[in-house]
Amino acid sequence: MHNVMRLCMADTFTPFSVSNIRCKIKGLSSAVVEGNLVRERTTPFCRVLYSPFTSDLLVESLPFKYAAIPPEAYIRLHPAPMPNPTIDKKQQLRAKLIDKGRSAVEAEGTNSALRHRIISSNLRDLVGGITKHEWTATQVVTAFIAQAIKAHDLTNCLTESRTVLFEPALKAAGELDDYFNQTGQLRGPLHDEIKGYDNTIGFTHWADQHANQDAELVALARSLGGVVIAKTNVPQTMLSFECDNPLWGKTTNPYNESNTAGGSSGGEAAVLRFGGSALGMGSDIGGSLRIPTSYCGVYSLKPTNMRFSGRGAVGCVPGFTGITTVYGPMARSVADVKYACEVFFGQQATVPAATLPPVKYRTDLDLSKPLKIGYFKTDRFVRASPACQRAVLESVEALKGKGHIIEEISPPDIAELLKLFVELSSADGYKTMLSHLQSDKQEPALFLVTLGPRLPATSLFVCLLTTRPSHDCLVLHVHELCRSSGQAQRLD
Repeated sequence: MHNVMRLCMADTFTPFSVSNIRCKIKGLSSAVVEGNLVRERTTPFCRVLYSPFTSDLLVESLPFKYAAIPPEAYIRLHPAPMPNPTIDKKQQLRAKLIDKGRSAVEAEGTNSALRHRIISSNLRDLVGGITKHEWTATQVVTAFIAQAIKAHDLTNCLTESRTVLFEPALKAAGELDDYFNQTGQLRGPLHDEIKGYDNTIGFTHWADQHANQDAELVALARSLGGVVIAKTNVPQTMLSFECDNPLWGKTTNPYNESNTAGGSSGGEAAVLRFGGSALGMGSDIGGSLRIPTSYCGVYSLKPTNMRFSGRGAVGCVPGFTGITTVYGPMARSVADVKYACEVFFGQQATVPAATLPPVKYRTDLDLSKPLKIGYFKTDRFVRASPACQRAVLESVEALKGKGHIIEEISPPDIAELLKLFVELSSADGYKTMLSHLQSDKQEPALFLVTLGPRLPATSLFVCLLTTRPSHDCLVLHVHELCRSSGQAQRLD
């Protein structure tokens, strides 16, 4: 029979500071623990030591009362990071460009009242304001740059020393103003990889490798009159619900700096919350649009695949098609998400050889007859919070009030879908993805994500369960970990 130990991520571990301290069980030496912080959990069957800062794991089986573990059983999955001059150089350049942006904002001279009106307007009204001569494209871009700088000061959301694009953004805005003044017309309804700039997705090794051309989505946005202000932070590898990497650091939540902005599009969600951008674009495999926007109180849509082009985007596992990456809009309101879809859908003719399907945003929905709409309050895997359930039920009542037919449905087996997701995403044991780390330290948030492929199938396996509304629990099934000697198996 399996010995089961439940470890609750949020509060079951007891943290204690150590510095080459020898841990004790019943007064006997058991292992040398290295690092700045170690979390410990002991059950009658085993003890687990885990360092979130070094991503080290030690599982100690206790078949006997005083089981001792030799120091060589301690597992160091990744060496301590060495000082990296690339990180210092890139962050210093970023700081200089942000300071230049501050100076440009001050020199532009738009009064604070007008800037407040600009950043408080939705996308449609921003475009309309230019048409009505209420403000210029330069004033709009300057207002959002000012807010983006404030957002970065508080959350560390901007990246790429060369892609804090304040100077070229202001130049592009000036060109749009000149075009409008000469023709009386807007260049477009807006009047990823960006040519000449980095796309590191958190890998130090990828710094200073500039793109040769714009990603198709960027080219399309520019052709529609959009101005790219900056690129924003993502977690290392982009396979994380947090937003941290060695190159650019951690992006914090706009509401509470102790909390995460979410991931992977955490930097964009944070800058949107501060009004530092009128519209953002991100990608989503397992929640990278939806999670950060929900954490930061803004909005996104994961649309049908290829409604927004992903051509020219960069990933860390070439050829991976098992789970499709979907690109979509991030915005400060539902109205802005809708407007982005209206503008981008079906615009494949705007950019040569674009890959978008020629299907425009539909506005001809016939509401003279009631729609039949399904809903659910739980997916039977993660229990929704009372607030989320209430929001669903309020929407149900509102739709019923409009005469629509509403039925509660049962979603597919989410546990089975999660199993398939993990099997597909870890098919090579994450070797390709992690190979890009090189000298970078693996971020703690990736520890559980990448743990499974490293574990011996016959001795230890990990599954994620939800047993309480607010906690994901890590359940470790320890089976024949130490058949006779009582010593921990190596997990590498």
